[in-house]
Amino acid sequence: MNSQVRLASMRKWLMHNLFRAGKVMDPRKVSLRIASIYVLLGAGWILLSDQILQWSVFNKEILTLVSMMKGGLYVLLTGAILFKVIYSAMQRIGANEDHEKMERTHQKWVASDVTLQLQYDVLLDQQRN
Repeated sequence: MNSQVRLASMRKWLMHNLFRAGKVMDPRKVSLRIASIYVLLGAGWILLSDQILQWSVFNKEILTLVSMMKGGLYVLLTGAILFKVIYSAMQRIGANEDHEKMERTHQKWVASDVTLQLQYDVLLDQQRN
């Protein structure tokens, strides 16, 4: 399995499990879920990458440089991931709002259809009499 397929599969799994696809989202729960994932991944990245650097780099100047590059990479990656997660959440919220608006419009049409049917029935009765 190539890396693009694995990445797409992981992204699909994350989006499905993060947003519980197809269900109405509670903004508080989604926000907490996003923040929790960010904190866990961030803490893991910092702890593990610092340990690996300390074991593999013995020159303090190089360690400082690599550590700064690692921090920059972390900021770029988490920024991109947060953008994708927030963008997906906003799209789903917009889709939910669109669905609710269509449902309200449908209910108005059904109500007006019932009203028109009643008026039609009254007119038919009047014509017969």
